[in-house]
Amino acid sequence: MSICKTCSETFEHYYFKNICSKCKSKKTTLVLNDVNVQLRRIEAKRLNDPNNESYRRGVETKRKTGVNKYAAKKAVETRRKNDPTNESYKRGWETKKKNSIINNIPIRSPESAHKTAIKAWETKRKNGTNKHSEETKRKFRNITLDRIEKTGQIQCFLGLNETNFLDEQERIDKCKIERQYRIKKLGYIPDGYCKKINTIYDVYECNHKYVIQQDLIRQLEIMKFLKCNFVIIYDGWKEKEIEKYIEKFKEYVNKYEIEKNNNIVKFNLGY
Repeated sequence: MSICKTCSETFEHYYFKNICSKCKSKKTTLVLNDVNVQLRRIEAKRLNDPNNESYRRGVETKRKTGVNKYAAKKAVETRRKNDPTNESYKRGWETKKKNSIINNIPIRSPESAHKTAIKAWETKRKNGTNKHSEETKRKFRNITLDRIEKTGQIQCFLGLNETNFLDEQERIDKCKIERQYRIKKLGYIPDGYCKKINTIYDVYECNHKYVIQQDLIRQLEIMKFLKCNFVIIYDGWKEKEIEKYIEKFKEYVNKYEIEKNNNIVKFNLGY
């Protein structure tokens, strides 16, 4: 299907003959569906309407000036910059110009920008400001947990064997383990907690091998806060890897008691 730009007539499109059957004009446009046919027809009528000069002039101006999607934004910025009553915007624009930043794009080479970013990162590392404090992390954790309780959109991920391990531990210790126990002041959710014997239960899958230091810090925080025992059930860990975790634990603590039974290790700080 084609449409004539001169008389707005639609006709069948042929590769060997693409001339309007009504006015014999060669100014035609190929259209693929009915919606485009209607839109093109409306545009052609508006262009050819002698009473609608403003639309035709607007189209011609756009063709001459090559208006792009940023033209409206540039026009607004120009009006704000030239507005005598808007002194704050003018001062901001002049500051950006001094700092070689116009339209939020720094006017500098990629190499210099990369060097500046590296320097900023090294300065943060030296000053110790490249990481969040423990208090900030605790606040973030509690905000996330509050959202979980309110919306229920996010749930804690359970390991494949976590439920079976904790059920077996309940039978061994003859206690009731509360699953996914939330410690509000610390913002942590261990896998299980028994108030009767004051013991935390955690199942460490293979992915915990790569975050040993973070797990140790978390474990010691919980133990010191609750003054409790901490039982870790290692799922899929080798004997050497378990021993490595225990050795790391000993580096952090002076007084401790450790009971090991195969893949289950019980930590006690002597409270």
